[in-house]
Amino acid sequence: MSPTEDKRDAVEAAARPLRERWLAEAGQLAEAEKALRQADREHDRALRKGRRLRLARRPSHSSEREPETPADGMDAAGHRSRAIAETRTMLGDLGGLLAEGEEVLDMAAGISAGHDGVLVVTDRRLIFVAPRRTLSVRHEDIDRVEMRGRRWLGTRISVFSPEGRATFSGIRAPHASELADLLEERSAVSAG
Repeated sequence: MSPTEDKRDAVEAAARPLRERWLAEAGQLAEAEKALRQADREHDRALRKGRRLRLARRPSHSSEREPETPADGMDAAGHRSRAIAETRTMLGDLGGLLAEGEEVLDMAAGISAGHDGVLVVTDRRLIFVAPRRTLSVRHEDIDRVEMRGRRWLGTRISVFSPEGRATFSGIRAPHASELADLLEERSAVSAG
């Protein structure tokens, strides 16, 4: 091997962990942006619905035009503020759910039973936290983990336990694979 090839291999080896870290951070940022876009779409739908309802209630003989205001009284900035407040509340809820000394190993934005939230794998259990839904499954209760990929809609992880099946979707495929592997590893360690 020539000195140039040795240098190139050394640079590649040194750059690999930085590249992997950057990709992981970029994935988390993309998931956060996706959640904000979804919140914006839901807000826009609510605005359109409110406008339709208000127009339907307005007398047809009225020639005066009311100024357009959002049905919920919030503009786009107010909606983003509400989404941020809900996220903070969710993360606060997560802090309250963790037992003393429980360590968070990985987390990802996801959807479960129609609720947007955060999927968290700790050293003791799997937790899903959303504004109106919380789920917790201890690793020793997990019978198996299945993963199914969907190219554009994200990947779905199904966790089977004696309580039934819990499904989490909308997770980017590489991260979903890591989470599924981590869950299988932790449940095997807990069972053994």
